[in-house]
Order: sequence, then structure tokens, then C-alpha cells
Amino acid sequence: MTTWTPERIIDLKKLWTLGQPASAIATLLGNVTRNAILGKVHRLGLSNPSTARASATSASPQRRCGRRSSTAKTRAAPSCQPKPFKTKRASELPPLDPLVLNNPPRLGELKPDQCCWPEGDPRKADFHFCGRTKTPGRPYCAHHRARSMA
Repeated sequence: MTTWTPERIIDLKKLWTLGQPASAIATLLGNVTRNAILGKVHRLGLSNPSTARASATSASPQRRCGRRSSTAKTRAAPSCQPKPFKTKRASELPPLDPLVLNNPPRLGELKPDQCCWPEGDPRKADFHFCGRTKTPGRPYCAHHRARSMA
């Protein structure tokens, strides 16, 4: 643990106001880490010298957000609004072919090519999975895949 003597604090303040990075100050003071320097600067309430440099450069035509000022050559700014996601209604889903399975698959009985869409209440005895042939590379059949994205 570093002992912050009054002399070390004075040295820290001088180096910080000169704009030295915390890692360089830690090396110059010795036996202290970069994080210890940053913590002490914060506790002392010293202003960040990089904010003073940033405010001096903010008067340039290039603003922080990347757009040019009105005096610079203007171009259409890209839209920042996300495109709305079109959801499908239940009436737009592909029709569900009737499943004729005498024994629908239950947990642990699903095969790799079967849809794993759960059907029913898992707490009841009639709970099972869809079991139709699934879309290649997807966990569900075409109907349940469209339903999962709706």
C-alpha cells in the first residue's frame, strides 16, 4: 500500500496539471500503480487535463458526433432511427398441417430432425413437442419458426 506523503501529492499535482498520463506518473513516482494514481486524482478532485485539451479542439469544424459544421460541405446524414420490425400476425402464418402422430415425442424422445416446439403445459401428462420435420439448421418446423419470429 502506498503512503501519500505531502511531497508525493505535490509531485502528483504538478505532473497531472502538465498533462502527464497516469501510467507515466506512476513510473516517475515509483512504487505506485496507474490505478492508484487515478484514484488519488479523483479523491483530490483534480480536473482532467484531457478535458481542457478537448474543449480547445472542439471549436474545429468537425464536431464530436462526426458531422461537419454548416460552413463545411454538407451531405445527407444517415438515418439514426432503426427500421421498424414487421411482425407477422397469426393469420399470416403458414398453415399448420395436421400432425398424425400416434405417439408425439416427449422430453428425451426428440430426434435431431424433429421440431422441438413445446406444446401444452409442462406440468401435465399430455405435454409433448411438435415433432414435425424441422427446417434444416433451425430448431423448429416452418410453421413454428414463423411463429417464433411473430
